[in-house]
Amino acid sequence: MSSKMPWVDILKGIGIVFVVYGHFYSGTLRDAIFLFHMPLFFILSGYLFKPRSQLVEYAGSKASHLLVPYFSFLIIIYLVMLGHAFVNGGVSLEMAWKSITDILLGGRALDGDLSAFWFVTCLFLSQQMVNVLVNRLRQCWVVAILMLCVVVGYLNQYVARAIWLPWNANVVVIAAPFFYLGYCIRMLSYPWNGAWVQSMAWGVSVLGMIAMGLAPELMRVDMKYALYGLPLAGLLVAIAMTTILAGIAEAMAGSRTLQALLGPLGRASMTIMFLHYPLQGVWRSYLPTSGLIGVLGMGMSLLFPWLMHWLLNKTWLTQRLFLGSGGNRTGRSHQMPLPVA
Repeated sequence: MSSKMPWVDILKGIGIVFVVYGHFYSGTLRDAIFLFHMPLFFILSGYLFKPRSQLVEYAGSKASHLLVPYFSFLIIIYLVMLGHAFVNGGVSLEMAWKSITDILLGGRALDGDLSAFWFVTCLFLSQQMVNVLVNRLRQCWVVAILMLCVVVGYLNQYVARAIWLPWNANVVVIAAPFFYLGYCIRMLSYPWNGAWVQSMAWGVSVLGMIAMGLAPELMRVDMKYALYGLPLAGLLVAIAMTTILAGIAEAMAGSRTLQALLGPLGRASMTIMFLHYPLQGVWRSYLPTSGLIGVLGMGMSLLFPWLMHWLLNKTWLTQRLFLGSGGNRTGRSHQMPLPVA
């Protein structure tokens, strides 16, 4: 679908650059990026969502697109981590058992080099939830249920943030409303570049950034750990920033040069999501993240996964295992670049 809408690949490219930056650096800009970088992907996933009445078939299709690459990358990275531990002091039975339980639990159990993996299972669960709702209920009931989900999400944040579910299923109560919003935007032909839409989005975003400067702890967002910012304000800022970036992406789509620069990153965003964190971990172990060296490190954590994506797309088996592809044995891929729903 994104091939018919170049701005989608550009927006994914912009989004994944923000993700990589936010995980590589610290500071005020990083905190600002966290206000919107993951909501952007949930909203865009919903924008590309096509409801399927065959619920089991839909779940199987999305499991192939999302969960097969998830487990393929997860197992390989874990094996590398265990191999490194073995070389540097041995692997205990306790460590091996923890690795197995972490793989099964996902979500918050995956930290360090695997910190970004929570998004994929949360996206999968959000897809399934919204697909069931839109196929089984009237729109008014869907909206009511998702509004209740938002309330539950804020209760999780303020009352019981230590409580979390496998695959970060507790975060679905916020992710699914973002996802459904993206779907509604597509159905309503929401004008990303409309003057009044962009004006409102800029106004909300500026107010959100001011609020973050005045009360950073109140506005702090980290969806993985059930931190959603100030109630409603955090959601509105995420929606506003996504709107601004979507408008920018639509404008950029008129330039073949920008399409050539950001489009490939967007189409490889799944692979970049999986691989950038371990690469950044290796970089931090030996090199600084500041100055020109740091810029090179961030570039490496974008370009190396892109190269890996290009290589994995060369064979039918690697397409299936690592790219969530619907390709065939000729090596031609009908690829599912993040975040298609």
